[in-house]
Amino acid sequence: MLSFVSLAVIGQGLPSSLRVKKIEIISDSILLDSLSIVPGSVVVEMNNQLVSDTSFLLLPVKSILLWLSPVKGEVIITYRVFPVNFNKTYFHKDTNSIFHHGDNSPLPFRFSTVNKQSDIFNMGGLNKSGSISRGVMFGNNQDLSINSNLNLQLSGKISSNISILASVTDDNLPIQPEGNTQQLQDFDQVFIQLYSDTWRLTA
Repeated sequence: MLSFVSLAVIGQGLPSSLRVKKIEIISDSILLDSLSIVPGSVVVEMNNQLVSDTSFLLLPVKSILLWLSPVKGEVIITYRVFPVNFNKTYFHKDTNSIFHHGDNSPLPFRFSTVNKQSDIFNMGGLNKSGSISRGVMFGNNQDLSINSNLNLQLSGKISSNISILASVTDDNLPIQPEGNTQQLQDFDQVFIQLYSDTWRLTA
């Protein structure tokens, strides 16, 4: 018995979905409520008489009533509403902070990197040319061997006062585990010339 009493008390505390409005007609459309209307619950009265439902069109999701024929005067409209507005967009996070709108501002939810190619000979005014090749030799009666050739030419300025002219060739480059040459003596032929306006050094 106590459980039924408690349910009755809780039910009385809920807001009613029934709406009764007295509206003066001044246009061909009426925005009835901020919530969506339950379809089939609208009753329109004018001069204590029911208005036929063929005289108006109801958009229940948008809560808009459209008059299909000219009507003047005051009407009383009774209807029920849902607890939400189905025409409104609901979200937990604002998508405007995620989507990119074409400006140059960085996006906080996107990580991007710029690919940078490292060049050990990138010194501004230094020109370089040449080629490097690697080959693999194997056969029925010999072990696997790797051949590598290098032809490199350098020219240009390494500083504002010092210029360089170099030529490095090797017919059998040593292949280190790190993928580079450890010592300058490993090359077959090396020509390096450093010079300025007043001096010249050739090695």
